[in-house]
Amino acid sequence: MINNIEDIDRTIKIKFIEPLENSCKNSVKRLKTAQVKHIESIRLITQAYRTIENSEKNLNTYNFVDSYTLLRASLEYIVMSYMIEIEEKTYNEFIILSNNDIQLKRKFTVPTTLLKKFGKRLNKISNILFKNTTVKQIEKIMVDLYDILCKYTHASIVVSTL
Repeated sequence: MINNIEDIDRTIKIKFIEPLENSCKNSVKRLKTAQVKHIESIRLITQAYRTIENSEKNLNTYNFVDSYTLLRASLEYIVMSYMIEIEEKTYNEFIILSNNDIQLKRKFTVPTTLLKKFGKRLNKISNILFKNTTVKQIEKIMVDLYDILCKYTHASIVVSTL
């Protein structure tokens, strides 16, 4: 029987957090041998995982701005990883933008464009999680999440009050 807050915290950690962390670690390890179109997808997901770990360390030490900034970067890595894997136009633009000597007006790698496209595909990734959610609602969730994380990344009143 759960008697106090510490018991609740311990139960959440044992039943949810630790299994989720173990699953993430195993999934990242399996990626190294996965068949993908673009190795950059694996590299971005691996970096996202490391960045989330660093975000958690900052959160545990109450460095909220740094933690949220890292979460935003992780979100960008995850979304880009998925989108370059399924859309060649996005991959090609990603490669061109990765070369600092080439100037290009972004079309396929604009964050809101990527987030909306990613949002449209989330129910394919997890049909159960988004079972009663429309595509438009998912797109809005993704864009809103990104906008909130941007408030902690860019100089703003939010950052200056923490």
